[in-house]
Amino acid sequence: MGSTVVEILARLGIGIFVIVDFDVVEESNLTRQSGFTKNDVGKSKVEVIKKHIYYEYF
Repeated sequence: MGSTVVEILARLGIGIFVIVDFDVVEESNLTRQSGFTKNDVGKSKVEVIKKHIYYEYF
């Protein structure tokens, strides 16, 4: 749910918010978390979603 909320906040124009997640992307996340792709498996969730949001909305 977190990656979806982050995307919604970015679409709404919220430019500054804090993302805290100490987990890495796992293959099981791909079916329910839209911000990640298969290439992101093993990477920090925060770093991946930060890059995705930045390039997509700002």
